[in-house]
Amino acid sequence: MKRGPTASGFRLCGALFLVCGLLLAGCAGRLPSTAPLAGNAKALVLNRFQDFLDRECARSVDADVTLSWQALWSGATVRGMLQVQKPAMLRYTAVDPLGRPLFIIVSDGATFTAVDTLKGEGYAGPVTAPFWREYVPEGISPKELFFWLSGGLQPGGLRVDDVRLGENSPRPWIILSAPGGLHHQVLFDPAAGRILRHVVTDRDQAILLDVTYSGTVRPQDDSGCPWPAELEIKGAAIPGTIRIRFDRILSEAVLPAATFHLTLPVHYPVHKIR
Repeated sequence: MKRGPTASGFRLCGALFLVCGLLLAGCAGRLPSTAPLAGNAKALVLNRFQDFLDRECARSVDADVTLSWQALWSGATVRGMLQVQKPAMLRYTAVDPLGRPLFIIVSDGATFTAVDTLKGEGYAGPVTAPFWREYVPEGISPKELFFWLSGGLQPGGLRVDDVRLGENSPRPWIILSAPGGLHHQVLFDPAAGRILRHVVTDRDQAILLDVTYSGTVRPQDDSGCPWPAELEIKGAAIPGTIRIRFDRILSEAVLPAATFHLTLPVHYPVHKIR
């Protein structure tokens, strides 16, 4: 099933589905060149960074998004609706130009259910399945996805090791380590209080994920913390670049549980992914 005709359709939609597609990236660039930062300058950056980590932001988002994937010889763009809620709930609906659903996927952080409305077929399984791991690499837990999308960091689990100054940028890099041997480098803007780039490497310094954040967008009522207007994601999984644009933040209110439950029509065959 994984290499069958329905899997290819699932893969395309998966590549453009926000959270899974977010982590499907292509070839990343090189690690930034940095120089040591010490004394009062380092202490000031760490204070601003701690303020950033301590800020109170929404735990849910309901947004209109545009997702695009571009590789050397091909690409695609699709618009849709995204709902994400901590700790690990998500729903993404890709739509056609008339607003009709093409693909829907929901997850509670432990399992996922997806439907391809063009083929009239469903998919269901655990997020630990190898099939799911084609889209979300090992080391990225469902509880981290909200923070990746919002340009934040999940509380706990990351230890600050150093602060360095980029050789080609006046902004500092925060060097962090995580359990399991992963290393994080975060380009931080102390004045704006936001992350501009987030690079994850393994023990061998291979870039697993490289996300650049640009611009900001706020909810319609102008409340809460700003979201990145666009994410550009690269990595080691497949050639290409994923871009996620938040066109409009509709709400940051807590979403009903039914949002993250997908009931398929009884005549749809459901492929169990293990």
